[in-house]
Order: sequence, then structure tokens, then C-alpha cells
Amino acid sequence: MNSLSHKLGLLFNTARHLSPKQILYRLYYIIRKKWWKVTAQQAPIGKHRRFLDDRPLFAGMRDGATSGPWADEVLAACKRCEALVKQQFRFLNVAVSYPEGIDWHDTGVSQLWRYQLHYFDYVQDLRSDRGRNPGMGSVHAIGRFLD
Repeated sequence: MNSLSHKLGLLFNTARHLSPKQILYRLYYIIRKKWWKVTAQQAPIGKHRRFLDDRPLFAGMRDGATSGPWADEVLAACKRCEALVKQQFRFLNVAVSYPEGIDWHDTGVSQLWRYQLHYFDYVQDLRSDRGRNPGMGSVHAIGRFLD
């Protein structure tokens, strides 16, 4: 009995900080979930989504790099993209090449380096390539990560 009174006390202390709308919605979701169990229904699941074709984010980026204060930055991004197409990654001043395919769980590099690989920050550089290298597009890289 002590356990029940303790649980009721916790419930009261939690519920007193909630608005009536929050309590009603919480009850609604509990009842809805139990109704699905009784009627053997499953929660609605969205239709399968697929990625759109990979298109460059900045069309003509390489062509526009010939003049202006941004030229060095754009050319550096294009060089990083060319390295990424060859599956060569450089994070934390450590360069690693994966000619056979990206090893997402490579134990030969530090865990922080693998985190950088998994962050997908390099996708921005891949999208600047104007689709010249379809073998390593951003959607393609993410798809291989998910496999």
C-alpha cells in the first residue's frame, strides 16, 4: 500500500505543474494507444520516402571562382570535393583513404575522427561539384552509411 501512495504522490506532484491541455492530451494518447491494442490496429506509418536526385547546391560554383574575395575558398572546396570523390578524408590533420569503400567503423583511426566522418559536414563540398562525379554524391554517401 505504501508503494501505491508513493506513486500517487509522485503523480500528483507531476500533474500539478501541467496545464489542463497537457493532461487532456496525455490522456488522449494513452486511450488511443490502448484502443489500438484492443482493436489490433497499428499506429499509422508514413509512406516510404525516397531521396530526390542529387543536384548541386551552388550551380556554377567552380565557374564563379575565378574572381572575387571568395575565389580561394571556392577552389579549396572544389579540391576537397575531388579528394572526397576518391574517398580520401582529412579530419583532425589525419588523412585516410578508402579505395574499397568507406569503412564507417575503422578502428585504425580515433573515435573523434570517426565522429567527424559520421557528421557528414563534407556533404557541402560534395554538392558543390555540380554533379561531375555521380559516384560519390551526398545522397549516395549517406545511403552507403545507412546500409
